[in-house]
Amino acid sequence: FQQIFDKSRFEIYEYRESINFEIFEKNENDRAVENRKLTINELMERT
Repeated sequence: FQQIFDKSRFEIYEYRESINFEIFEKNENDRAVENRKLTINELMERT
């Protein structure tokens, strides 16, 4: 596995880090809610 990265000149970092995805999830959820609202509004305008 590491040889593939060595050939491609990618660096492999051998440490672990905690990554917080809460902000991304909230933003993604907000986008989903907004998209649903827009879809409903468009459907209501058509009827």
